[in-house]
Amino acid sequence: MKKIILFCLITLPLLSKAACNDKLCTSKIERLYITSAFGGSVLIKPADQASGILNCKLMENVYITLKKDHPVFEEIYSTLLSAKVADMLVKLRIDEASEGCNLRYVMLD
Repeated sequence: MKKIILFCLITLPLLSKAACNDKLCTSKIERLYITSAFGGSVLIKPADQASGILNCKLMENVYITLKKDHPVFEEIYSTLLSAKVADMLVKLRIDEASEGCNLRYVMLD
């Protein structure tokens, strides 16, 4: 019985591991890059590997882009900041095949 409990305690974190697929990254945020370049966009670097996995062209081959003209820019930016500060997993849904890998929406669970 102790072996089963120990096995579950060891493997449970592995099952909840964050990951990216072609449309979505479920990851902690490694970096938020706020710049006046690219039209005042916020560049988001997921902690997990996204390059070559997401179906879009990442900005500088690293970043998902939140454009300043996004209809709910302030709300998404606030959610991203909260997730970064709290070291939480966030789901980042992208617009497929977009140049710069544009962020469509985010979710926190």
